[in-house]
Amino acid sequence: SFGRADAAMVFSDDCALADAMATALGNRIQSARDIQPSIDWGKSVKGIRGIVIILSDHIGVWGEQMELVSL
Repeated sequence: SFGRADAAMVFSDDCALADAMATALGNRIQSARDIQPSIDWGKSVKGIRGIVIILSDHIGVWGEQMELVSL
């Protein structure tokens, strides 16, 4: 990975698309301010249903029927 994201997860019915997009999104993250623009970019890709990006204590979440649960 060329980015600094601790995690980049993508939800899609197409596994190859989800994997490629998770890598691409993770590579875009250099700082917390990159999270929202990266999610906006990912939302524009047809077939993407959800995105989660984590960098240190920052998180960005977008998607259909996404629920965050405190552990």
